[in-house]
Amino acid sequence: MVSYLEQEAVRTYTHALKDMDEGRCPQFKNLKLPLEIREYWKLEENATFRDLILCIRADEACHREVNRDFSILA
Repeated sequence: MVSYLEQEAVRTYTHALKDMDEGRCPQFKNLKLPLEIREYWKLEENATFRDLILCIRADEACHREVNRDFSILA
């Protein structure tokens, strides 16, 4: 079940990235990330909101795989 939820998160972030790339979310184009977020995700000072979403999506994808593997072992 958890693996499925992680997969849905990956899909949601993928859709968000597509919307950003197609200009549907202009409010995020020049959004400056707070220092705490940049430090947590190890992002550069000039990182964009899109960069943040890419990191989060990759993290969710990793969780998806780990949880899938655990479910196989159970």
